[in-house]
Parts: sequence; C-alpha cells; structure tokens
Amino acid sequence: MTLTFDVEDRSFVQITIYDILGKETNTVSSGYEEQGPQSVSLGTESLPSGNYVCRVRVGDRAAYINLVIKK
Repeated sequence: MTLTFDVEDRSFVQITIYDILGKETNTVSSGYEEQGPQSVSLGTESLPSGNYVCRVRVGDRAAYINLVIKK
C-alpha cells in the first residue's frame, strides 16, 4: 500500500501504524520532508490480517486513516 500526501512547507513528517488496541506496530517514516508531493510505502505486507490506524503527522497537523488488511 502506498500513501501519497502533500507537504506545504519543509516540515517534520511522521507516519506510524497502530493496531486496533492503540499499540504502535510500525513507524513507516520519521524525519523532515521538503515541500511538495510525497509518496511512501506503508509496508503493510508484513502485517497480519486485521484492523489498523495509520497516523500521518505533518508539522503540527495529524490525520488518521483506518486500514483493513485481509490476506
């Protein structure tokens, strides 16, 4: 699974996947990104089937994406 997002200004970006209980399962990305469109692989192929939440933090903003993985 690939996540695509935009960074308005050079910002700290952190993308983390949590299981349904809120336990962190994987930090996909953590670092500064330049302005413009970004694309990152979430690495979901290593996760077992189940429900997950992906938190995308760009600067001081955060968005949450529900993920359902079925294998």
